[in-house]
Amino acid sequence: MKPIRWKKQYLSGNPVLDERIQSLVFIFNELSQQSTHKEHCQEFNELHHACSQVIETQLLGVSAADKADALQSYLPVLQDTLSRDFPLATKSQSACRECGLCDDLRERLSNWVNFQ
Repeated sequence: MKPIRWKKQYLSGNPVLDERIQSLVFIFNELSQQSTHKEHCQEFNELHHACSQVIETQLLGVSAADKADALQSYLPVLQDTLSRDFPLATKSQSACRECGLCDDLRERLSNWVNFQ
Protein backbone atom coordinates (compact mmCIF):
# COMPACT_ATOMS: atom_id res chain seq x y z
CA MET A 1 0.00 0.00 0.00
CA LYS A 2 1.12 3.46 -0.82
CA PRO A 3 1.46 5.93 2.06
CA ILE A 4 0.00 9.42 1.82
CA ARG A 5 2.82 11.72 0.86
CA TRP A 6 2.85 14.71 3.19
CA LYS A 7 2.60 18.05 1.41
CA LYS A 8 2.85 21.48 2.96
CA GLN A 9 -0.37 22.35 1.06
CA TYR A 10 -2.22 20.18 3.61
CA LEU A 11 -1.50 22.77 6.30
CA SER A 12 -4.07 25.37 7.26
CA GLY A 13 -1.95 27.67 9.41
CA ASN A 14 -4.04 26.77 12.47
CA PRO A 15 -1.80 24.68 14.76
CA VAL A 16 -4.69 22.71 16.30
CA LEU A 17 -6.23 21.90 12.93
CA ASP A 18 -2.83 21.10 11.43
CA GLU A 19 -2.13 18.64 14.24
CA ARG A 20 -5.49 16.98 13.54
CA ILE A 21 -4.73 16.73 9.82
CA GLN A 22 -1.28 15.29 10.55
CA SER A 23 -2.75 12.72 12.93
CA LEU A 24 -5.17 11.51 10.22
CA VAL A 25 -2.38 11.18 7.67
CA PHE A 26 -0.26 9.42 10.30
CA ILE A 27 -2.98 6.81 10.88
CA PHE A 28 -3.00 5.82 7.23
CA ASN A 29 0.76 5.96 6.84
CA GLU A 30 1.40 3.86 9.92
CA LEU A 31 -1.06 1.22 8.73
CA SER A 32 0.55 1.33 5.31
CA GLN A 33 3.89 0.60 6.96
CA GLN A 34 2.42 -2.20 9.09
CA SER A 35 0.88 -3.79 6.01
CA THR A 36 4.33 -4.36 4.54
CA HIS A 37 5.02 -6.77 7.40
CA LYS A 38 1.67 -8.55 7.56
CA GLU A 39 -0.20 -10.61 5.02
CA HIS A 40 -3.56 -8.93 4.50
CA CYS A 41 -6.56 -9.12 2.19
CA GLN A 42 -7.07 -7.20 -1.03
CA GLU A 43 -10.20 -5.61 0.41
CA PHE A 44 -8.09 -3.85 3.05
CA ASN A 45 -5.82 -2.51 0.27
CA GLU A 46 -8.82 -1.16 -1.60
CA LEU A 47 -10.34 0.48 1.48
CA HIS A 48 -7.01 2.07 2.44
CA HIS A 49 -6.53 3.36 -1.11
CA ALA A 50 -10.05 4.80 -1.35
CA CYS A 51 -9.79 6.59 2.00
CA SER A 52 -6.33 7.92 1.17
CA GLN A 53 -7.56 9.35 -2.12
CA VAL A 54 -10.45 11.13 -0.43
CA ILE A 55 -8.12 12.57 2.22
CA GLU A 56 -5.72 13.89 -0.40
CA THR A 57 -8.58 15.35 -2.45
CA GLN A 58 -10.11 17.05 0.58
CA LEU A 59 -6.81 18.53 1.74
CA LEU A 60 -5.39 19.62 -1.61
CA GLY A 61 -8.62 20.81 -3.21
CA VAL A 62 -9.21 23.74 -0.87
CA SER A 63 -7.39 26.85 0.30
CA ALA A 64 -5.73 26.99 3.71
CA ALA A 65 -8.62 29.10 5.01
CA ASP A 66 -11.13 26.41 4.00
CA LYS A 67 -9.27 23.40 5.51
CA ALA A 68 -11.44 23.32 8.64
CA ASP A 69 -14.61 23.18 6.54
CA ALA A 70 -13.09 20.53 4.27
CA LEU A 71 -12.13 18.44 7.27
CA GLN A 72 -15.61 18.84 8.75
CA SER A 73 -17.17 17.77 5.46
CA TYR A 74 -14.92 14.70 5.49
CA LEU A 75 -16.19 13.53 8.89
CA PRO A 76 -19.52 12.21 7.51
CA VAL A 77 -17.59 10.39 4.76
CA LEU A 78 -15.44 8.67 7.37
CA GLN A 79 -18.46 7.91 9.55
CA ASP A 80 -20.23 6.40 6.56
CA THR A 81 -17.14 4.33 5.76
CA LEU A 82 -17.01 3.09 9.34
CA SER A 83 -20.66 2.02 9.33
CA ARG A 84 -20.80 0.72 5.74
CA ASP A 85 -17.44 -0.96 5.20
CA PHE A 86 -16.68 -2.48 8.58
CA PRO A 87 -16.27 -5.25 9.27
CA LEU A 88 -14.73 -5.95 5.89
CA ALA A 89 -16.62 -8.52 3.85
CA THR A 90 -13.66 -10.90 4.00
CA LYS A 91 -13.59 -10.85 7.81
CA SER A 92 -14.13 -14.36 9.19
CA GLN A 93 -13.93 -15.87 5.70
CA SER A 94 -11.16 -17.78 4.00
CA ALA A 95 -9.87 -14.59 2.33
CA CYS A 96 -9.26 -13.04 5.76
CA ARG A 97 -5.61 -13.22 6.77
CA GLU A 98 -6.42 -12.35 10.40
CA CYS A 99 -3.79 -9.63 10.29
CA GLY A 100 -5.76 -7.26 12.54
CA LEU A 101 -5.15 -4.27 10.27
CA CYS A 102 -8.83 -3.66 9.51
CA ASP A 103 -9.70 -3.80 13.20
CA ASP A 104 -6.90 -1.36 13.95
CA LEU A 105 -8.03 0.99 11.16
CA ARG A 106 -11.61 0.88 12.37
CA GLU A 107 -10.65 1.66 15.96
CA ARG A 108 -8.25 4.43 15.06
CA LEU A 109 -10.65 6.10 12.62
CA SER A 110 -13.47 5.88 15.16
CA ASN A 111 -11.26 7.56 17.74
CA TRP A 112 -10.19 10.24 15.25
CA VAL A 113 -13.76 10.96 14.12
CA ASN A 114 -15.08 11.11 17.69
CA PHE A 115 -12.28 13.35 18.96
CA GLN A 116 -13.72 16.85 19.13
